Amino acid sequence: MKLFIFVSLVFALAGCSDDNYVSTVQYKIENESVHPTFSKSNLDIRLDKKISEKDLQDIANELRRDRTKYERLWIGYYLPGMKVGSGSWATTHFTPELEVQILGSTAIEDDILKAVSIEAGTVLGKWEDQRTMVESSLILYEHKGKIKLKSTYTDGSFSDRILTKKNIGGRVRYDYLESFHGEYFMVEENGNLGMYGNNGKFTEAVKVN
Repeated sequence: MKLFIFVSLVFALAGCSDDNYVSTVQYKIENESVHPTFSKSNLDIRLDKKISEKDLQDIANELRRDRTKYERLWIGYYLPGMKVGSGSWATTHFTPELEVQILGSTAIEDDILKAVSIEAGTVLGKWEDQRTMVESSLILYEHKGKIKLKSTYTDGSFSDRILTKKNIGGRVRYDYLESFHGEYFMVEENGNLGMYGNNGKFTEAVKVN
């Protein structure tokens, strides 16, 4: 069952440690499936942006109030552009107690990735790999006659690897100088960085302006 309803919530939490906390959150229920035999309901929620763990908890409790007859309520949260069923950004599962988990990067971690730079050289392009659990900043640059790709992840780890460059049908293809899995990159017409493997393109990293 698909419910295309946008909900705006204003949470004023009185009587708790941060009783001045107020947040406005907008979300949409994309799908709901109920399994009475297992006393379980599954919800897919579309968010308009990344939100805090506190906001996730508040949404979960709001949704729970109308579904108390189910022992378990599993909720997955998807950001704009994410395909439902292909991995959620966050979950709030009542099993039956509430467990909140952010699987992807937070807004604060995104800001850290946006601030990543190189120490020397000329930047040829910068992109963000927005896939959940592998979010990273990708900087293609040239330094001392070598083309390199710096990949930085949300935990602070990074790699800085040399690429080779060649023209394929009027397009530029970048390969790792040392590659064990056949990965390579091509800048797409939309400016995004296409990421390819032996079976073709598997994703695009989004261009950062």
